[in-house]
Order: sequence, then structure tokens, then C-alpha cells
Amino acid sequence: MKEQPDPAADEGLRAKTLDNNLTWLESFGCEITREAEIIRVRHPELPEYNASLILGSSRETLGKVQALAEESALSHAFIFVDQSFLTDAMDAVLSGNGLKQLLVSKIKATRLCAPSRSTTLSLKLARAADLRQWSEVYSEGFERSGSAAQSDNSRWKKSFAHPKVLHWFFVSEGEHAGVCQTCIDNDVVGVYSLTLLRNHRRLSTVIRSARALQNEIFRRGQTIVYFERTRNLRPHLLPRPVQINNLKIVREFISYGTGEVN
Repeated sequence: MKEQPDPAADEGLRAKTLDNNLTWLESFGCEITREAEIIRVRHPELPEYNASLILGSSRETLGKVQALAEESALSHAFIFVDQSFLTDAMDAVLSGNGLKQLLVSKIKATRLCAPSRSTTLSLKLARAADLRQWSEVYSEGFERSGSAAQSDNSRWKKSFAHPKVLHWFFVSEGEHAGVCQTCIDNDVVGVYSLTLLRNHRRLSTVIRSARALQNEIFRRGQTIVYFERTRNLRPHLLPRPVQINNLKIVREFISYGTGEVN
């Protein structure tokens, strides 16, 4: 059965996961501006994180979306619209300015009730001295090199200093198999930047990684975990999703842009 958004999703959880995501964005230098039903995200050095989140469809908001659409068409910034508020009028404004629907982002959450089964793969907390190695594994996992890898090291240097963001190595048979981040804020744990190295991208390793992550989160006394699953609306090779059971979709965004998706 095709998974569908839950229209009765708890509004408190929606708000908490959004606030958690904004904390994570701020951890590596994004600047957040809130104004009623619009949240602007800008990064002075990483234009790929320049975006606006639309969380309403009032007449006032629709007028502001017109200006945002014109700006985004020139700057290639993304506009993410909560699907609950994606009206025909909103779509007409965005598409009328040359923006296309590019991505669908589903925010999924679950409550952990008990530890997962034991696994031979483990999580190792990365310390400040591990920054370069952690960043190198991240860049390799996401196939980023050159100047992109250098910018990774710069932004993660900021997030390593943030008190609410933890960095982890996945360790399999004594070697690093991948990395991820957890952001503990607003009574939820957000999972970010999860990647496995190419030679560890087997389904069994994905499952064991998810179990190790769940067990560590539960051990730390946290129970609500969430992550964002993004897929391109254009044909594209998709990464494997995180294998966590009993997930509920609490929010879904449709992303508009000029068509330039990395």
C-alpha cells in the first residue's frame, strides 16, 4: 500500500521537528528569519542552503510568495511549500515565475518504545579531534570532492562546536562504514547527514546501522526520532532510505526551483 501523509498528524510534533531542523541549520552557519507563515533560510557561503519555507496560504502570504518566486528565479534559491497549503493559486504564482516542482521531502517520525535487536555494527561518538576524518567520510559518502569537500570541512567545524549536535561514526569490523549527525532539541532527535561508504552499502549494513542508531538514541533516554526523506520528482538514482519501523509522516514539503538540483 502506498504510504500517504497523515492529515491528523500531531501539530506539536510538526512544530518540534521543524524547530529541530532549524537548530541543525543554524549549527553550521545558516541564518534563519521567521515572519508569520514564511521562514527564510540563508547561508553566506553555501547558496545550496538558501531556501524559503511556506507554512500557510493566506492572501498576505501569497503576495509575499510572488516576491520570493521572482527572487528565487534569479538566485536559484529553493522554495519549499508545506503540501497542506499548496493551493492552485500558490502553484500558479510559482510556476508563473518559471519555477518547477523538483523535490518532495517527507518528514517522518516514530516513538521508540524499546531497544532494537543487537547488532555487530556500532556507533562511535566523534570528538573535536575527529573533525577532519568525520568530514572526509561524509564527503566520500556523498561523493563530494575538491572545493565541495573543503566547504564540508568548514561548515562541520561550526557544527562540531554546537552543543545540540552530535557527530557519529558507524563502525563495522573495526573500520568506519559511514557517518551521521543527531540533533537533540525540542524533545526530539533529528537524524541528519547519514551516509554509508560505497563498499558498505548493502541492505544488511543499512539495517544494522539503523538498529545501532536506534539503540544509542534509546540509551540516551530519548524516544522520538525523525528524519527527512527527500526524493527528486525527476528521474534520478535514489539512495537507500533509513530502515526504521513504525514511521509516521508528520509533514510533507514540495520544493520549487529553477531546475538545477545537484
